[in-house]
Amino acid sequence: MPIQTTYGFTHAVGEEGLSYGVGPKEIITCYSETIVYPGRAVAFTTSYAEDASGRPRVIHPTAITGFTLAGIVEKVRNEELQGVVDGLGVVNSTQDMYYLPGTPIPVMIKGSLYVYAEVAVNPTSPVFTRAVVSGGNTVIGRFRNNADTTGAFAVPGARFTEAVTAAGLVPLRINMPTA
Repeated sequence: MPIQTTYGFTHAVGEEGLSYGVGPKEIITCYSETIVYPGRAVAFTTSYAEDASGRPRVIHPTAITGFTLAGIVEKVRNEELQGVVDGLGVVNSTQDMYYLPGTPIPVMIKGSLYVYAEVAVNPTSPVFTRAVVSGGNTVIGRFRNNADTTGAFAVPGARFTEAVTAAGLVPLRINMPTA
């Protein structure tokens, strides 16, 4: 009787927003004012507000100025996310998972997680997050290594921990300064 020695599935190295490594991390719970995507930067709303439980409201930044970066949305469990999931609990790769408005969301301010870099990056690259879409592979809240003219702003206390030679997933370490 033949024995099966190959299997028809593979696992991705990581997913946008998943924690990376075993180091310490610090998460704050925020309240999503709009649809919010894991692995992308979020900012406190322009007129700082909290929900009834005292959680600060956050959105993806949509301008270079007028926002205070809150951190990066962590992906915790598929059950808390919306989007297309197949029968095995696997995310449909053609649609991003997201947190609904009004949902408590985990925002990483210290630790490592996977993010999507729009361009090639390496550990010596500065970290910027997109606030203005400029066509092609650009998505608000994703990351790159420059301001792309005026479409992205620097992320203090963040660095890429590995290199990618083209757009793709890369681990990012964040250590947000505290006020």
